[in-house]
Amino acid sequence: MRKIFLILYFCLLLPWLCNAQEVLSPQQALEKAIQTHPLGLQFDDLNKINQLDQQIIQSGWLPRLSVSGKASFQSEVIDIPISMPGVEIGSPSRDQYNIALDLTQTIYDGGMLKNQAKLKENVYLSSRKETEVDIYQTLEKVTDIYFRRLTLQESLKIVELGKEELTERLETIESAVRNGVQTPSAQWMLEAELLNLEKSENQILSAINSTNEMMEILIGEHVGNTVFILPEISEVTDEIHRPELSLFDLQKEQLNHSSALTQTAVMPRVQAFASAGYGRPGLNPISDEFDFYYMAGIQLNWKLWDWKQNRREREKLMVREEIVESGRQNLLQNIQMGVTQSRSNIQQTEADMQINEKMMLLQERIVENASSKLENGVITSDEYLHQFNQLLKTRTDQQIYKIKLQQEKFHMMFITGNLPVNIEKHISEE
Repeated sequence: MRKIFLILYFCLLLPWLCNAQEVLSPQQALEKAIQTHPLGLQFDDLNKINQLDQQIIQSGWLPRLSVSGKASFQSEVIDIPISMPGVEIGSPSRDQYNIALDLTQTIYDGGMLKNQAKLKENVYLSSRKETEVDIYQTLEKVTDIYFRRLTLQESLKIVELGKEELTERLETIESAVRNGVQTPSAQWMLEAELLNLEKSENQILSAINSTNEMMEILIGEHVGNTVFILPEISEVTDEIHRPELSLFDLQKEQLNHSSALTQTAVMPRVQAFASAGYGRPGLNPISDEFDFYYMAGIQLNWKLWDWKQNRREREKLMVREEIVESGRQNLLQNIQMGVTQSRSNIQQTEADMQINEKMMLLQERIVENASSKLENGVITSDEYLHQFNQLLKTRTDQQIYKIKLQQEKFHMMFITGNLPVNIEKHISEE
């Protein structure tokens, strides 16, 4: 009846406790870790770099305007050995001067700028995905620390419950000692065991404080007496959505864009040009007068032979693509092995939890019976404490099994990449 009363009392008190204390779920911890992760700032920086790269590439279609100038002195000039009556043909000056304004406009570049833009966009996406992979690895640390803290939290509850039950039993024994039913040694043994529980409680509290500090570093928020919630995950899927796989795909695309860009090196290039200048001589090489001049036209450049350099560059990119694919297959193999092991651990934990639950129920009956015998002096305190500690152990094991089961499911979610949070989404919101 006392246990029933305590359960009802706790149920009535639970809403008030939830309002009075902060709670933290694994999903909330992961979201906070994403939003406070230092690498999250790189997303905006990478976006700015990509925008600048695209603007730089697009400017390649704009006309190029440049100024050139030259002053020179040469040892010999054109000398026309013609002599005509009444006509004097002089030689140009050996000092010459020229300043010109040149304009060029790309008409056709063989697809170079287009492929450069695609390559830069892919580099940008790959960099974002690399950052996401780095953050993803940190989130696994957050989960490990979360479940470690949760295990300590629940272990502390069991120790506190054990202290309450042992304190209640000690009061009964003290009364029995006063009435001469029990010897003082029975009381001393219970008091010693109570001190052991207090020692365990202090050790757990110290471990909780240490774990809190690590969690606060990762999520950027004080946890203190925050209650960590045990998640309830019914099923986990085997579908694979790891960010590394997306990164491998982007790397392969990047190599394809690089190959296409390399191919443009052998394509013709057509430019329009115009030039206007002032100098001595102008366009007339035999004139010795300063003069204005201009010219305009179209020019073609086409590399017809590069000694197979372009082909070798593309072959090298194909080899790199094979390396990327082998890395992708290696990751998939490791994921499949991890899924198999995790699935086996989940099944084993579920089986152990079912057996331990039966053991715990039996041990509660044994301790209840031993308690009655201890009060009547039928058994010693040592015999009672043995059964009492067994009960604490089964209770602790049961709670650990529950936590381990959910932790293993979370671990499998990490292996497959099916986290309950979206890294890029939460960074963008921040």
